[in-house]
Amino acid sequence: MPDGGDIARVPDSTGRESLCALFDGSLEGFLCVIFDRYYNKHHFDRVCPEEEYQQSLGAEYIYISTDFGKAGRVMDGIGAKISPDAKWKVWRCFLAADERKYAALYEYILLGFRVGAEVDGHLRNDSVLLVHKLAAYVGKEAHLLKGFCRFARTASGVYYAPITPVNNPLPILAEHFKDRLGNQAWIIHDKRHGLAAVYDGNDYTIQKVPKRAEVELAEDEMYQELWRAFHESIGIETRRNYKLQRKMLPLRYRENITEFNKVKGPGTEVERRETGADIGRRETGAEVERRGTGEDIGRPETGAPSGGGYISLKNDTTEEMDNGSAGDME
Repeated sequence: MPDGGDIARVPDSTGRESLCALFDGSLEGFLCVIFDRYYNKHHFDRVCPEEEYQQSLGAEYIYISTDFGKAGRVMDGIGAKISPDAKWKVWRCFLAADERKYAALYEYILLGFRVGAEVDGHLRNDSVLLVHKLAAYVGKEAHLLKGFCRFARTASGVYYAPITPVNNPLPILAEHFKDRLGNQAWIIHDKRHGLAAVYDGNDYTIQKVPKRAEVELAEDEMYQELWRAFHESIGIETRRNYKLQRKMLPLRYRENITEFNKVKGPGTEVERRETGADIGRRETGAEVERRGTGEDIGRPETGAPSGGGYISLKNDTTEEMDNGSAGDME
């Protein structure tokens, strides 16, 4: 496979030459593609991570090696020639779980180098609009997870929090908790993408780890029970609004939220309350009568008491309903 030098470009079926840039999948590697575009004058038609590479007829592929010095120069150029805000957009957009981001970012940066800060006003350009949407989507999910991370102390004394995000907000969360929990060692485990941010008290690294990992909690771990007790104590039974709760805290995040992981029997009131199954359910005559007379107030629920067991609230229905996308922001 060619590596950075001049190559012969092969015309495709329409007679137009087609050239695709391959890189290692990192942001630094992608920025080196931009560097190569300007300094080696390669006009790429496609940009693709090496792991997603598929050879196609009528196209030539060139692999761009990652150089952190070149990547830094490009990122600094984005901040100077476009705007500092554009640097954040590029970074956040690259963390999105959308394969269209590579082409959109490539066009966004090239256009930005031509027109400067005005690029963010070109919202009729599909690439610019997509970069804005994906960057906002990643930022929104990262903001939610800053409040949804639930740490528990492990047997080794390290605090562990699992997450299952749609995108890859781990670098944003790591920067946040490095400042927030700077004197504690912690691990944030992205179980969906097989990544973990590991902080040793000084700095953090992001590593590839198994998606499923067995974690042994400390015998005297009490934070999980404190979260459950806090969740129950602040709730007012007569003012519960499960539809609003599902909007503010989507079901796809509850798998890793301590206060929602309880032992429940199928069909019990505790299960219906936490999964929102009561929404839209037709009340029976007895329920209407009890509600009208106030007999429900103070009536014990039929669910099993809270215990140490865990159960995922994610199922096929909720996954389809709550599977986030960039279009959810509009």
